[in-house]
Amino acid sequence: MKYMKVRPISKNIIDRFIDKFKERHPHELEDVFYNGYCYHFAKLLQERFGGAIIFNNKEIHFALWIYHHIDDEIGNNGDVYDIKGRNIIKDSTDWWLWDDYIKAFPDEAKEIKWSCINKNII
Repeated sequence: MKYMKVRPISKNIIDRFIDKFKERHPHELEDVFYNGYCYHFAKLLQERFGGAIIFNNKEIHFALWIYHHIDDEIGNNGDVYDIKGRNIIKDSTDWWLWDDYIKAFPDEAKEIKWSCINKNII
């Protein structure tokens, strides 16, 4: 599993970055990046802050997981972010590391890549 190194940052810095990102058009950006382009926002956060992209197979939603230790489990340790900011995970069994999901369910992942990530245009 490839993890991007997590930079030493405060939780507030990520929340402030997200708030600043959607400062001028909060409702429109939340709609776009929560309902359809969530992978791309998670990727943007990953490039800026490190962490791992995770996928909720029930909601078909991507987010960024900032973990504290490599052995942490999603939902039990670390913080999860999407366009709405820091999230509380109620059921961690619905969340997968995206790379693990690709390996476990290659056919489903291919369809998700085509329809959600590439938007049927690539």
